[in-house]
Amino acid sequence: MYLSDTEEILVLIIGIALALGLLFKTYKDYHSMTNEYEKKIKKKEADEKYVKELIKKLDARTELLDKTAELVKKQNSKKN
Repeated sequence: MYLSDTEEILVLIIGIALALGLLFKTYKDYHSMTNEYEKKIKKKEADEKYVKELIKKLDARTELLDKTAELVKKQNSKKN
């Protein structure tokens, strides 16, 4: 079975359209995956920064509590 010239052109156009559609979809998927990965990295960096700030605050409070405990011990020893 042979195709006429117009049928061959039609098949060629459909084949090119399918190939272009597949390339476009692949590009869109790649682009969306890249954006998701970048968002994930930014969130991870923000979380790490938040945790570091919390650690600093906890260290400062611990230091303050230690100083307060020392003062309380000194006051208790002076009273006795």
